[in-house]
Amino acid sequence: MSNGSMKEQLFVTFGEDGTVQSASLYYMADGEIMEYRVTEDGAVEEPAGRD
Repeated sequence: MSNGSMKEQLFVTFGEDGTVQSASLYYMADGEIMEYRVTEDGAVEEPAGRD
């Protein structure tokens, strides 16, 4: 939220067998929304607006 009331937001994706496929954590750092993502292939940390 732009007013700063939300510190972090976590999204988790589950497979059909109930196991976690990926997780993304969004948070603010130096006025920029950042994303830390963990997938089966590894972890990535970058600005959320990047593709």
